[in-house]
Amino acid sequence: MLKATEEEIEEVREYFEWQAADLGVTFMQKVYSETVGHTRHDVWDIHTNKDRWWVITGGTKLYSQEQFPSMDLALTFHIGLILRVPRTEEQRENDLRILPFANVFAKMEEAGTALTQAQSLTDYQAVGVRCREALLELIGVAQDSARAMAESG
Repeated sequence: MLKATEEEIEEVREYFEWQAADLGVTFMQKVYSETVGHTRHDVWDIHTNKDRWWVITGGTKLYSQEQFPSMDLALTFHIGLILRVPRTEEQRENDLRILPFANVFAKMEEAGTALTQAQSLTDYQAVGVRCREALLELIGVAQDSARAMAESG
């Protein structure tokens, strides 16, 4: 078992409870840590009232130990996923069909960044405001796109 700060423990617990609200955590421990590139990935072994999970940080995700019985397998998959996702998102951003939605994606990214940094009630309220702004931007762009398609077709 690796040492973990109370803040790390709380962050991982909150993430897990957010992702798997129907499960109760009975035991958790940080079992491994590895830095790949400039990103540290901590592996947590989470026991629940029903089953076991891996939570891996550095783009935090959770993985069922039934589907990923080996920690190494889960970590390898996680790192591959984290490396691949930005490439996939970049490819999608280059797709000409989404250019009118660039401001929507920018606002969504701002909201996502704010959410990862939120700590207080006012921080979360600000995230809600950013989500509302992104939604309003989406509605406006979607209406403009619909009008343009109707006029051209």
